[in-house]
Amino acid sequence: IKGLDNKPQKIAIHRVINKKFTLLDELASKKQIILLNEIPESIQIIADSYQLEIILHILLTNAIKFTPSKGKVIVSAVQANDFTEINIID
Repeated sequence: IKGLDNKPQKIAIHRVINKKFTLLDELASKKQIILLNEIPESIQIIADSYQLEIILHILLTNAIKFTPSKGKVIVSAVQANDFTEINIID
């Protein structure tokens, strides 16, 4: 995010998603949306934790907002070489 110091560190992404799900559980519950974290606990990424949390919060909030009632929001990840692809499916 422009204007912020980038402080990369090793992050257990599964744990970050669980934290975000806890914060967004009330919003999802109002629409009876199931939140599923399918990221293996072993996956770690190098990122700025503050920037990552902001981005994930926006993406997950939008996923909940645009998912029909009684739907699902699924977060998964795939690692290949030095990259990790995080998928948010709604």
